[in-house]
Amino acid sequence: MTKQKSTFTIVSMLLIYVIWGATFSVMKVGIEYIPPLTFSSLRFIIGGALLVLFGIVVRTPFPAKEDWGALAILGLFQTTFTFSLVFYAMQFVEAGLTAILMYTYPLLVNLMAHFLLPGERLNTRKVIGLLVGFSGLILIFAANANTAGGWGTVGKVLILFAALSWAGATIYLRRRFQNHNTLQVTAWQMLLGGVFTIVPAFLFERTASFNFNLIAWETLLFASILASALAFALWFYVLDRLGVGRASVFLFLVPVCGVVFATFLLKEPFTLRVLGGMLSVAAGIWLVNAGGGQELGQPVMTPYDSAKSLE
Repeated sequence: MTKQKSTFTIVSMLLIYVIWGATFSVMKVGIEYIPPLTFSSLRFIIGGALLVLFGIVVRTPFPAKEDWGALAILGLFQTTFTFSLVFYAMQFVEAGLTAILMYTYPLLVNLMAHFLLPGERLNTRKVIGLLVGFSGLILIFAANANTAGGWGTVGKVLILFAALSWAGATIYLRRRFQNHNTLQVTAWQMLLGGVFTIVPAFLFERTASFNFNLIAWETLLFASILASALAFALWFYVLDRLGVGRASVFLFLVPVCGVVFATFLLKEPFTLRVLGGMLSVAAGIWLVNAGGGQELGQPVMTPYDSAKSLE
């Protein structure tokens, strides 16, 4: 890798984590104007459609006939169920705490993989990472326990269920879509998941009030174009250059950025418990992902493999 490409790869990786961290604050603002399930549906329909178009540009093949059912299942759990819970819970939980709780996902993936994936056993470093990371949950649940008239704790539990759904979807992805193209799988599950979210949005929000003002459009376009389409396009580029193992080591930056943006943009309280929870979860993520190599939850082909094979 040339020095110029190496610099662009590192900058891209850092930009991805900053965008994903900022998205929690953007979502928190957006659901004040657009009902949460509707926001989630629109975000992933737009983002998924853009990724599908990007796949066409880089000549990614369409899914095989036998893959559509599995893609629908993946979209249901990785997008519909996971983010419906997150968007709904964010009505009661601060953006910074949401970022921390959602990024217990890498910890849950490693724990589940120990029992469900052959050859993916926990070692001493990963066990320490799990203990450190999950200890942060105690601090998070103690932080602002009375938020939103008691609904704060309910919201935190819902976000943990969302992280569990995300982790389960990752295990399913690892088992069912090994050696599939990452862009193909990500784009179509995202689009299908967004379409599926129309159902709960219609059932629960058809009488809700909408306010599609400039702020609403800005938050929706940020979440769909930057956080979903652009960030994932850059993510595939980073995976192609660094591999999943080295790229995933720095996932701990996402909850850190999430808390920083929420503190400065939304003026959310930054207490010692929030700081302790953030650092514990971030350290846990780093420990379970450190070590390099091909990591969990990612098919081994990137979209650029398809383009290269056709050159």
